[in-house]
Order: sequence, then structure tokens, then C-alpha cells
Amino acid sequence: MCLVSYVPTETGFVFSSNRDEAPSRHATELTEEEIGGRTVYYPRDTKGGSWLFFSDRGEIICLLNGAFTIHERRAQYKMSRGLMLKESYQYENIIDFIEQFDFRGIEPFTTVILSDDYFLEYVWDGNIKHVRELDRNTDYNWSSCTLYTPDIQQERNRLFKSMLSAHSGHAADSVKEIHLNDQVIDEANAFKMKRGSLVQTISLSQIISDQKGYSYTYHDLLEGKPSLSLKYI
Repeated sequence: MCLVSYVPTETGFVFSSNRDEAPSRHATELTEEEIGGRTVYYPRDTKGGSWLFFSDRGEIICLLNGAFTIHERRAQYKMSRGLMLKESYQYENIIDFIEQFDFRGIEPFTTVILSDDYFLEYVWDGNIKHVRELDRNTDYNWSSCTLYTPDIQQERNRLFKSMLSAHSGHAADSVKEIHLNDQVIDEANAFKMKRGSLVQTISLSQIISDQKGYSYTYHDLLEGKPSLSLKYI
């Protein structure tokens, strides 16, 4: 949830998400669940929610903690952001969820939302909704403001784009290699980062769209387990 990227390809796109979190919060498997009449796939967080959902309607919803700037955390919130995103599947579509769900009492967050019908960045800053339409033909990357200062976010963005332009070959492999780079900037701010025993990159998730359909692969980096994949959903 802390480095997220979208890279268009000739036949679709590669959507990737690093999760920078306490090791105790790592997920070990991809979950398949029926929610609101849809089959939904996601790595299950220890709290029951997730940071990256994909449905059989081809909808992707990805979460990053925080909005535009770091915020002061309250002692208690209405529900976790991962469970809130799971709740979105009780609505007809994500637009209805954005318009109708009461976000008051939810901790600030950024979501990237992608389907056949829309490609959006939706940010809740704790008081106001911010919606930005994105271009499917442009590559994007995001870094969570709760872990990375504005200057570091800008540098990670610059480095990601520079490394992406220098890569050749299969897009998914190239993006994966960038997401797992632990040499840029420093250990605490690299794409695959580590800050002592408190926070580190514990997984990489990738959703790939091509002429065959969709594949969802979850890489557990903490225990080095084999990749778990759902091919051509």
C-alpha cells in the first residue's frame, strides 16, 4: 500500500502495490470471497480487510494510507480502511460507494480505482472528498504520505519514471524489478524499504491485464514463500 504503480502496455496494463507495514500484519494468501453478488479476490490483512481488491467485474481498488500530507491520528476510528473498502462491494459500483458512503470517522486515505468504465484517484482527507480522473495511457506511481515526506515522494516518483524508461523487455517483469529495488535513495526510503524491525516492504501484489484476461499474483516477501497466483480471471 505504500508504493503503487500503474503502467500501460500494448495489450492492457500492469498494476502493482508494495505493502510497507509491520511484519506482524503480513498476509499469507489470496482470498476469494462472494461479496455483494461479485467474486472478490484480495490478500487478507490480519484485521480482515485488504489494501488491494479485484473483482470478477474487472474492478481494482487499491489503498494507500493518508491523503496529501501526514495527519495526526485519532485514538479511535469508525472502522479500518481495509474493511471500509471491502464494504464498497455492497454498493452497485464504486461511484455509488463514493457518493453514498459516510466517510466521517474514517482515517484519511488515498485510493486508486480502475475498471472498464473509470480510472480514478479518490482521496479522503478526513473532511473533504477529492476525485481526480486519470489517463489510461499514462504511467503513474504513488507513495504513501504517512511514511514518505513530500521531498522523498517526489524523488521516488522521479526515480520510478527514470528506471521505467530505462527498462526494456516484458513490462510486468520490469515493473516487478523496480518495485523490489532496495538500492535507491537509502534503506528507509527505497522502493523495497526497511526501517529496523518496525516497518518494511512485506509483499508485492501485481494485477496484469492482457489479451488473455487478468492475472493476480501475490508475493510474500517476508517469509519468502512461493508466489500465489490467480491466472486469467
